[in-house]
Amino acid sequence: MIRVRRALALAGLWAVAALTAGCPGPDAALSGASPPQPGARVVSLAPNLTEMVYALGAGGRLVGATTWCDFPQEARSVPRVGSYNAPDLERVVAARPDLVLIPAEGEFGRAFHDRLRGLGLRVEVVRVGDLDGMLRALTEVGRLLGVQDDGEGLAGRLRVEVDAVARRLEGAEPVGALLAYDRDPLVCAGPGTFGDDILCRAGGRNLAGDAPVSYPRYGWEEVLRRAPAVVVDATQGSERDMEWWSRWDALPAVAAGRVHAVDPDLVSRAGPRLVAGLRQVAAWLHPERFAP
Repeated sequence: MIRVRRALALAGLWAVAALTAGCPGPDAALSGASPPQPGARVVSLAPNLTEMVYALGAGGRLVGATTWCDFPQEARSVPRVGSYNAPDLERVVAARPDLVLIPAEGEFGRAFHDRLRGLGLRVEVVRVGDLDGMLRALTEVGRLLGVQDDGEGLAGRLRVEVDAVARRLEGAEPVGALLAYDRDPLVCAGPGTFGDDILCRAGGRNLAGDAPVSYPRYGWEEVLRRAPAVVVDATQGSERDMEWWSRWDALPAVAAGRVHAVDPDLVSRAGPRLVAGLRQVAAWLHPERFAP
């Protein structure tokens, strides 16, 4: 289970906000303060927020990020201020930021925000509940960085891509699928997760969408009973690891050769690459709609 927590924390979402049990609805909010002056020093306390800053062309302003802020490559050279789960207050303060971006879903909670504010730092809390929320957050982060036009432009381009996927899937019968984050037991994307949102938007029927928790754990008897036609494996395994699935040839997805490995960041990290993940999963679920 430790590996699951690390994988999901790397994606910046271990404590994802609760959404509806079906295809999640929109949820994104940031505070409405005016943006800092261009050239401001920024600390990002989540991998997805770091990606947004770079995607908006402002990566050079970052003076602090978490140990798990690993994309793009340049982000790995930004000074570390602790982990996603446990940022170091002294390191954040020592970076002398003009703006600290904090995820609403972070495990460190409101007390950490208040301590930073009490020290006179400007803190903006970013809440991103689903793909729509990520697009709105891009616009807002752009505003906070003083590059609002860039934020609106990028969000608009990504929205066009999301809508293009939706058009291709019009009238398609949903395909029963599971998105796995770990094995033995299988830990899947349940309701209120980005994985659930991606599966729904990609023309799937999330077979773990009825679970009472966000990340249900299933024994193999239950997996066989649910009989997914497609499995999306986000366990960060190698191609050799994917051979593990071959033992379960009674599973429809395995028998049909429809078990697909995906970078977990593309289906769980709440940044711009979610759109690439959506396109890929949709092509796996409905290859007939995405043939060259």
